[in-house]
Amino acid sequence: MKRFLLMLLTLMLLMLTAAQAETPAVDASALVGRWELCRLTMGDMVMDKEAIQATGANLIIELYEDGSAWGDNGREQVDGSWTVEGDGVIVNIDDAPLTFHLTDGLLVSVEYSGAVFTLERVGDAVEKASAAPDLTGRWELCRLTMGDMVMDKEAIQATGANLIIELYEDGSAWGDNGREQLVGSWTVEGDSIIVTIGDAPLTFHLTDGLLVSVEYSGAVFTLERVGDAVEKSPAACVGLWQAASLTNGSLHFDRDAIMNDPRLWAKTMTIELNADGSARSGVGVSWNDGSWTFVDGCVILSIGSKEYVFVLTDGQLIRTVGEDVWTYVREAQE
Repeated sequence: MKRFLLMLLTLMLLMLTAAQAETPAVDASALVGRWELCRLTMGDMVMDKEAIQATGANLIIELYEDGSAWGDNGREQVDGSWTVEGDGVIVNIDDAPLTFHLTDGLLVSVEYSGAVFTLERVGDAVEKASAAPDLTGRWELCRLTMGDMVMDKEAIQATGANLIIELYEDGSAWGDNGREQLVGSWTVEGDSIIVTIGDAPLTFHLTDGLLVSVEYSGAVFTLERVGDAVEKSPAACVGLWQAASLTNGSLHFDRDAIMNDPRLWAKTMTIELNADGSARSGVGVSWNDGSWTFVDGCVILSIGSKEYVFVLTDGQLIRTVGEDVWTYVREAQE
């Protein structure tokens, strides 16, 4: 009897070993997508998705068909890679490989620093799916994070500060930090959007439709798209423009004051910019023909041998002559 039972156990072990040897490898195509932490196990403590999110922490991983990966731990976003080895899925984010196993449709990690991470697939990968044309437009700061302090759009604007960035199809960019306006460029490298304004490149990632920067000088900038790009668009310049105000130091003259002062009225230009590049300007009742071009957010108006420079800012044309700052507005087009 003893020998009989030992033979049975031996046969069972052989069958189990064979079954384990025949365990199919994980289908890599089934892993491509966006995975989010749904359970965290540390010893006897188990936290579900709701409990995890209540702490303000999270873990999101995206796996792409080309073997690249992307991860967001709630504080930083980092690129990486992933491979399938047998029944193991090895995800390497920021040079820290972690092995997962696909169990009942979930990615369950091996123990790491006393914790086991369980991720569920929540949809297709979106971070790296962004194409350049989808990013063009006007982006405005909606959240500023510095350590534990988070300022929303209303709080930011209450300080008088702001950040506006425009991205154009030709790869150029424009930025306004509330004190100065600069032109620059932008590129897409993998899932990173690198925006260079002036000579200061800053990397962003597209997250839930928002541009979220990597940490810069202790701060993370989150921008939302608020519309099409207008600052550097020649189409935004076509039309008839009238002087709306004049500022010189502490002195300010609105349009009525300008029109009622013969000395100011005589200096007032009315300009007409046409889509074909032709233009004309009027000073008083005299009109002169010319042309115009659009360079780096500026209208260059050529009338005879003279050139006049206007900066397109928030839908207005600004011309500076010495200490005089003229603001022009476009007449409503029918």
